[in-house]
Parts: sequence; C-alpha cells; structure tokens
Amino acid sequence: GVDLELTYNSKAASRDQFSWNAGVALNFNRNKILYLRDSIMGYGYYMPGGPMPFVKKGQSVGSLRLYKSLGVDPNTGDLMYEDRNKDGKISAADQDYIPVAQPKLAGGFNLGASWHGFSLNTSFTFSVGNKLYNLDDQYSRVYSIDWSGVMSNRPEFATDRWKKPGDNSYYPRAIVGPHGAGQTEDWNTLPSTHYLFDASYLRLRNVTLAYQFDEKLLKRAGIPAIRLYTSFQNVFVIKNRNLKLADPEVGIETGIQYSFVPIPRTIAFGIDITL
Repeated sequence: GVDLELTYNSKAASRDQFSWNAGVALNFNRNKILYLRDSIMGYGYYMPGGPMPFVKKGQSVGSLRLYKSLGVDPNTGDLMYEDRNKDGKISAADQDYIPVAQPKLAGGFNLGASWHGFSLNTSFTFSVGNKLYNLDDQYSRVYSIDWSGVMSNRPEFATDRWKKPGDNSYYPRAIVGPHGAGQTEDWNTLPSTHYLFDASYLRLRNVTLAYQFDEKLLKRAGIPAIRLYTSFQNVFVIKNRNLKLADPEVGIETGIQYSFVPIPRTIAFGIDITL
C-alpha cells in the first residue's frame, strides 16, 4: 500500500485578510494472498441464503462465491445465469469467487478559508472501486411465507420489478413456488452478481462555520479568546443510484451489507472560551 498526503496553507498578516487552506490524503492498497493452509478458506460472517465469503490464494482479501447473472428474461421475468462449465444446467459448480471488499483508491480532502474572523472548513471522504453485496436487496425479492405464517413487509423499492412479458426490468418478477430454468423456489434470489454493485462514494463528512472575536476587544473584558461555531456532520453522500442503500460506507468487512443503521446526520452549536 501507498499513502500520500499533501497540504497547503496560505499566510495572512492579520485576521482581516483572506486566507485559505487545502489538503488531500490518498491510500492506494493492493494485496494478494500468497499462502493459505488450504487454497480456499471461509472468511468473515455468513447470512443464511446469502453469498458465502471466502479468501482464496492468488486473490485479494474478501471474495464472495456467486453465480454470474445474465439479467432478467424479458419473456418470463426470471433471472438467467451463466453456465460456466457448459454442462447444460445451473449448479453450484457454476459459481465463481469474485473479489469485492477492497477499494482501488480511498481517502479524503479538506478545504477551508477565513476572513475577518469568520472561518469555513469542510472535509470530504471517498472510496473508489470497491463493491458491496446488497443482501437487503436480495432478501426483498423473497415472497414466501415466513415461520409466523405471514409475508413480512417489503421496502418500497421492491415494487421495481418485472410485471409482464416484454418488460425490460433489472429485477425479477414477484413469485412463490418453483420457477425459473431450474424450477426451484429460490431461483430468482440465488446469491449472484445481480445483487453486487459498485459502492464508490463521495461524502461531505463535516462542515464547520465559526467566528473568532477580535482579541483586542476581548482584552478589555479580560477574556483572551471567544469562538462561536456550528458544525454539520454527514451532510450528504453521492453514491451509485442503483445501490439501494442509505449508506455505502457501512458494511461487513466481507463486502456484504445487511440491515445496518446508516451514519447519522448531526448538527452541533458551541462556544469556546479561553480564560
């Protein structure tokens, strides 16, 4: 891995002059597993019905065993999968180990400025090239009755699905019972690349607006310094619109995300007084 950090600060002769600063921190991380007791081993956390996480010799840390999705058949509304071994049927032998958890580039940058005692500082974080398996998305396509005898509520995005022949939909139809080419009850919700998405994002993590009182005025009251500020945390995040998750940054180390609470957005106000 390589870490790179650059910063710049302009100089101002007094608080009334304009000054600015900027910085960037980058992380390039590449890894490859060279030795394992076995060539493939289980890794991390497994959720029933979801993909199996593994580490595999010759790959980077964090792989998922998945079928390769060929999309939804517009005539039937069922998913199609690649027959990797060309034996005319879809089975576990057609799954492949796909690295997902490691970003190609991660880091952050900050921008700030000050003038006449006012200051504005912002910090951003980002990640490029990693992928997330949206287990919530997969589970939302299961329409069978659960152990309590009811079908639990589904998120609103579950209405985005195939409904009639000819539909060009990303998501398969709503169905219970045997279906698809394999005539299994879980055909449309097999762990596959259909629920694997680019998880790159850009987040405005912090914005702080402050005012520093003039020290010359404060000296008359015997106070060295007073600073008023307001701070906004987790202002917004720009992500892949097809990734139906509130927060692409929160997930299991294996690259699987399921029912995680997103990072909250907070606003704070404060005053710093030096005595």
